Amino acid sequence: MIGQILSHYRILEVLGSGGMGVVYRAHDERLDRDVALKVLSQASVGDGTARKRLRREALLLSKLSHPHICTIFDFDSQDGVDFLVMELVSGESLAARLRRGALSESEVLPIGIQIAEALDEAHRQSVVHRDLKPGNVMIMTRGTVKVLDFGIARSVEQESMTVDNLTGTGMIAGTLPYMAPELFRGSDADARTDIYAWGAVAYELATGVRPFAQNTPASLVQAILNDPPTPPTMLVPELSPGFEEVILKALQKDREARHASAGEVVAALTGMGNARSAAAPRRAARARWPLAASMVGAFLLAIVLFLSARSWKMPFGAPPGIQSLAVLPLANLSGDPSQDYFADGMTDALITRLAQIHDLRVISRTSVDRYRKTMKSVPEIGRELHVQAVVEGSVLRSGDRVRITAQLVDASKDQHLWANDYERDLSDVIALQSDLVGAIASQIQARLTPGERAGLAHIDVVKSDAYDDYLKGRYHSNRRTKEDLEAARALFQRAIESDPGFALAHAGLADTYILLHLYAGMSSTEAFPLAMGAARKALDLNEDLAEAYPAIALVKIYSKWDWDGAESDFKRGIRLKPSYATAYHWYSILLRDRGRFDESIAAARHALELDPLSLIVNANLGDAYFFARRYDDAIRQHRAGRDLDPGFPPTHLYLGMAFAQKGQIDSALTECRTARALAGHGDFGLGGLGYVLARAGRNAEATDVLRKLEDDARGGAAVSFDIGLVQVGLGNRAQAIEWLGRACQDQPSGIKDLGVDPRLDPLRKEAGFRELLRRTRLDQNRM
Repeated sequence: MIGQILSHYRILEVLGSGGMGVVYRAHDERLDRDVALKVLSQASVGDGTARKRLRREALLLSKLSHPHICTIFDFDSQDGVDFLVMELVSGESLAARLRRGALSESEVLPIGIQIAEALDEAHRQSVVHRDLKPGNVMIMTRGTVKVLDFGIARSVEQESMTVDNLTGTGMIAGTLPYMAPELFRGSDADARTDIYAWGAVAYELATGVRPFAQNTPASLVQAILNDPPTPPTMLVPELSPGFEEVILKALQKDREARHASAGEVVAALTGMGNARSAAAPRRAARARWPLAASMVGAFLLAIVLFLSARSWKMPFGAPPGIQSLAVLPLANLSGDPSQDYFADGMTDALITRLAQIHDLRVISRTSVDRYRKTMKSVPEIGRELHVQAVVEGSVLRSGDRVRITAQLVDASKDQHLWANDYERDLSDVIALQSDLVGAIASQIQARLTPGERAGLAHIDVVKSDAYDDYLKGRYHSNRRTKEDLEAARALFQRAIESDPGFALAHAGLADTYILLHLYAGMSSTEAFPLAMGAARKALDLNEDLAEAYPAIALVKIYSKWDWDGAESDFKRGIRLKPSYATAYHWYSILLRDRGRFDESIAAARHALELDPLSLIVNANLGDAYFFARRYDDAIRQHRAGRDLDPGFPPTHLYLGMAFAQKGQIDSALTECRTARALAGHGDFGLGGLGYVLARAGRNAEATDVLRKLEDDARGGAAVSFDIGLVQVGLGNRAQAIEWLGRACQDQPSGIKDLGVDPRLDPLRKEAGFRELLRRTRLDQNRM
């Protein structure tokens, strides 16, 4: 639009853009002055909600005429394009000023008074700002303060107008560190909400830190709700007690205990000893000063704020082409631990939808879950996960209403790029997720194919009780214990009974049957047909459901040895959901078992990029090296996994196997015994320990292990592969082949490595072993 004219405003340059529109510097041809134009973007022109927001901002600003409030000049529309015309403010935002450190009390007083005077005028006109923060307060060249960005302000005279009417989402408003406690309890904002924000801003100006500086949304909200702020004089002893008293009164949890009005704040400050020095800037503020057209970047910092109209980005916006993202666990604000499953489910849903974008690497749930209670900063998290941006937020479920607060943060700079709140009925929660993911995709400037755009916009109609059971089912299935997996199966089945057309519930049930076999002893003859049936039903309902394909692939391997069909299913799942770490993880195993080691390692590395803190994904990469006979690389990778969490038994077991192949038997025994000790009970790692004992020449101890495994096999345990492995170590080839043959039926998850497992190399010339390879179709997959 550069060079075009809207009404009599010639557009000169772009100052910045947001999710809803663009801000330009323009020249008023009639009055010969430069102004700022907010113009709806082409994508938002047809959006009735966006047009309402811009018009509402204009209407509210038109009521406010005050030297400390940014002035509106005009609101107009031309050729269907709505635009807002405002004064172009020169100076520096308080956010920019704070980067140089705290201000002295003599500097804070005149700023605080002028902000309070602006709020007092707005409140007199029944307008609540709702988003006061350092980023939208400007200090002009002669010390005059301007409060800007009333884009999410609200007139308290419009009580009959619901929040849905105003915003289209039913959201709460504000920037988390400056939001008053009542907003998190579901109360409406009023003038005292702005007074709390004033107190938070004044506290930060005077001390250089926020009243509550927790790093995660959950801990920050809990602090705002429950913790008293540190008295400012403990941080800056030279502050006067009177000034501290004014700030702390503004920050009271109970709004009834705060200053009754912004005018009362003005009176309290002017009544202090420094009031005389504060008078000069206020007098200067009432004078007429020419509006300079310089320092456009500072103007942008105040005008195009990331919460303006609840979808405007910061002027510097998201770094172009964000390609990696982590969604941190959403905090459960209900105060009820039994609702944790719901917050976890919302986190999973956001990750799942964002993972559909091919150009975006989205970190998997297992990695981000490690930051649930962390005190690490966003930059630290970003470095550990190797991501450019982080989404964090909270969930509040109250009855049949759900509210999600989310914010997008530049991980390298700890810089907030965008934030929004959404509130819907539980029955509309999938639409809520779709809106949120669409907004995030817009903010990160993701390049979406038409198919991806349609997929993100797709909204399934699901019964609320079925979706609730589905979320509970996923919560329990992620815990992997036998009891949790049984609970998950029952919940998925109940969700399906309530809503038979709910495809995700069928996919969840399919995954659970496979996990019941892998982790809870369900026989393969029972688990795999049930898993295949559930996955097929999911695809009948939605053929593009990525989560169903890996389950089908695993069943094809374990029950039919259909390697080609399984590979096709893995690829289909990956195409549908490019950031699905589980699909890459299992696909890498298929590739290694087919002897395609370079491809296997590449897929395992990609899975690790998507899920860098997953212990099993770390171990899988080490195993890929192991089967490729790259034992030094395997040891290095397993040691890295051990450093990540020394309490994970598989890492120790797999490290022991790598040591054994290197001939470092003592180290191998240490790791195998550690794995057994960590596992606590059962047969985990027993076959590996027996194999290493035999390799060490400690045949009596290896035979004791063998007898224990054989007793367990007679009791119905699926340990045939483990028995065969110990027999290999003891040199009993015929017995080893016999037990490996049995494992084709009762322990196929172990036998699938038959063609490439270096521990089985002594058997490769045996006719019986070659027959096993033929039966499992692994004879064509060998190296």
